[in-house]
Formats: sequence, structure tokens, C-alpha cells
Amino acid sequence: MARGMARRDRGDERQKIKGNGSLRKVLVMASVLAVALGLTRLPYSDWARQWLPDTYRVEIQGRLQFVSDVELLERVKPFTGVSLWEVNVEAVHDALLAHPWLRKVEVTKRWPDVITLRLYEYSPVAQWGDEYLLDSSGKVFDRPTEVDVQGMPWLYSPDFNAGRDLWRSYARVNEQLADVELPVERLWVDERGAWHLRFANSLELRLGRHDRDIRLARFVELVPKALNERLAEAAYVDLRYGNGFAIGWRTQPRES
Repeated sequence: MARGMARRDRGDERQKIKGNGSLRKVLVMASVLAVALGLTRLPYSDWARQWLPDTYRVEIQGRLQFVSDVELLERVKPFTGVSLWEVNVEAVHDALLAHPWLRKVEVTKRWPDVITLRLYEYSPVAQWGDEYLLDSSGKVFDRPTEVDVQGMPWLYSPDFNAGRDLWRSYARVNEQLADVELPVERLWVDERGAWHLRFANSLELRLGRHDRDIRLARFVELVPKALNERLAEAAYVDLRYGNGFAIGWRTQPRES
């Protein structure tokens, strides 16, 4: 009788253990399902942090000439000390884009512990007035204080969206003037829309608002031959006439 009861007790115990195992499997499967469906939507808890890296690495991509890695890491530093998924990508993007030499920034996360920074610098081709620079794409941007502008042409228009067109015009003007061997140092449009250019020898051409190509061709054809050696004495050549031009001479220093 006692032996039968013992067998029954051991059977109940095995059944109880088996039942607990089934319950454990259900709980594990439920936990995995919950993580798969909603981990990124839930706030971090202490048990979750122990399975995730508590910091991340920064990977920098892009050909950088004006921005150093040290400057970049200083701008990223306020966002460190947290795990990858806690990083505010938009905040990192805005902090980097505030650098005066960066025109485009892409910030992405890569599991489990990498932040990738894809960076694009401005590529200056000309000065834009005295306070800005012109990028090769035609965009005008603030001139950084440390930039060396020696050798850059000086362009300007009150329309800051005209950068690409003015840069192309600068290249075309130099082609038209190739025969006179006078490099263009400045090209600008004034508030009235009139075009001016200045050579490296300080001679200014006044082209006006219309027929600029025709007037420039007239200068190449007539002025150097007409003035010959006296061209160096001219302060400006005004080409805003139907068929001719006017000359303003440099002020001669008075003899003491």
C-alpha cells in the first residue's frame, strides 16, 4: 500500500515538473516575441542594457581637406556616453552641419555599435564679395575666417542664387579675352543689373545690362589696337555705346 502511494507521488512529481517546463517554454517564447515586435518602441530597462553596448564607435567617411577629425569628434562628443539606439541622429546631424566648411552631412546607425558620418565639404572656386565664398556647385556660403583666398577670382551679384550662372559667365569671359592676354580678376553685377569686370592690371570694363557678348567682342577687336601702349594708362573702358566706347584715364600724380 505504501509502495503504491510512493509510485503515485513520484508520478505526480514528474507531471508537475513536466508542467513547469512547458510553462517555462511558453514564457521564453512570449519574451522573444515581445522583443521582436516592440523592443525599439519600449524604454530601456536595466535588464536590456546588459545585453547592449553602452557606447559606440564613430566611422568618418568622405574626402576632407578643411575639416579635421578632431573638430568632428569634438562636435560629436556631447552625444557620447549612451548606447547606439539612444543617439539622436538629427541632433548629431545639425551639430556637424553647423561647421562652416560642411555643405552636406549624412548620419546613420549600424548595429551593434557604429555611427557612420558621411561628410561633404564645400569646394570653393571664387570669392563672393568680401564675406562669402562660391562653391563649385554654384552655392554661396559664409566665408570661414581662416581661409586663404589668394588667387581666387572675385565675383559678386546681389542675387545669391546666381552663383552658378556667374561662374559660367566668368569662364566664358576669359575665353573671349584669351587673345588680349588680360586675366580677369573681378566680375560683378551691380544693383541695377549692369555688368562690370576688372583685369589684374586694374583696368575696368563697363558692359551694361544688355549685349554683353557683343560689347566684349568690340573691346577685343578695337580697344587694344586703338590704344596700343596707352591701354595701361586707362582706368576704365565704357562699352555701353552703339558702336564705340569711351575711356577714362588714370589720374597722373602731380610733380612736386
